[in-house]
Amino acid sequence: MKKTNYDCVIVGGGMVGISFALMLARQCVNMRVLLLESKPDLSAQQNEECIFDARTTALSFKSALILEDIDVWNLLRKQSAEIASIHVSTLGQFGVTRINSSDIPVEALGYVVENHTMRAIFAEKLAQSNISSRFSSKIAKVELHERALELVLEDGGSAISTQLLIIADGAASETAQQVGIHALVRDHQQSAIVANLTLEKEHRDAAYERFIRGGSIALLPMSPYLGKPRASLVWIQSNDETKMMMRADDASFLVRLQDQFGYRAGLFSAVGVRRNYALASTEAEEQARRRVVLLGNAAHSLHPIAGQGFNLALRDAECLSSCIREALDKGLDYSSMEVLGKYLDSRWLDQQKVIGFTKFLPQLFATDSYPVGIGRNLALLLMESSQPFRRAFARFGMGL
Repeated sequence: MKKTNYDCVIVGGGMVGISFALMLARQCVNMRVLLLESKPDLSAQQNEECIFDARTTALSFKSALILEDIDVWNLLRKQSAEIASIHVSTLGQFGVTRINSSDIPVEALGYVVENHTMRAIFAEKLAQSNISSRFSSKIAKVELHERALELVLEDGGSAISTQLLIIADGAASETAQQVGIHALVRDHQQSAIVANLTLEKEHRDAAYERFIRGGSIALLPMSPYLGKPRASLVWIQSNDETKMMMRADDASFLVRLQDQFGYRAGLFSAVGVRRNYALASTEAEEQARRRVVLLGNAAHSLHPIAGQGFNLALRDAECLSSCIREALDKGLDYSSMEVLGKYLDSRWLDQQKVIGFTKFLPQLFATDSYPVGIGRNLALLLMESSQPFRRAFARFGMGL
């Protein structure tokens, strides 16, 4: 069996895996790093989606700074839409909060980037780096030896030895299960409809979070399409409501959406392709053990209500790459629990705050209790009238 040796192997060629690979390429230039992806080369996937129906990712202000460090943001920035303000409200309730970039003040609270654009730029940067990559490669078995991990591939003719294995292949990771790390899964009994909308008026870089009975509606600004303003929709509701809306024709869908969302963003004139996803949160029982670290959804996949998943993963990746670089500078074993434990300790508070927030917020707005409803509205009004509260909340959402 042919065997190759690497200092670090990253399993998962999505945005988290490639981001971490680029961080290592920048900070640890002499490391031998391999990126393994079970799907075909990313460059062959760029034209799968119609431009209008492109999926999006909301990047926090902190994420933009992280991506700037790996020389990606300068390219993404040109093709992103700014989030200059966030409008938070509840259907049928009087409480409302408006958070503006001037409250901080910053150029923007965040940015919205189309996923196909991110994939193309990441793939280009990966090809220009000193990172080796193998696509259409799936791990059959992971073996722990005294001085390294050995990955046996399904092709039956090759094995890979590595000092450190980074698992970033998504929620319910098969690779994590192969090394004996399992995840706790929480079914939210909800689904999300994701689609893009054409608006009849300019969105003015405004994002919206509208809480409705049993769910929420998020609207994110996008770059225009054929001269018309466009927004990305994430409509979270019960599984039964989602099924009904997925069966509705476009006209009925827009009428129901307008009724639930209101007219703050004007009229919705058209909707693109609708996709729906069942919602579940996962947390790995372990995020790190000797020679193994989980990143991204493999470590923690979140409820999408606040759009924090990828942003949290980027902050994890930045911290881990810094810990590895410091260990190398000091001549330490970067795969040891001494080093990886430092990483876990450094990330614990941020992770717990974000995970707790994304658990608490859906529960808070899902209850029909009258006293809780009054409390929610008063809290929104207090934030609306207090710039220090708005600033603190904005900084949390910005990853600061």
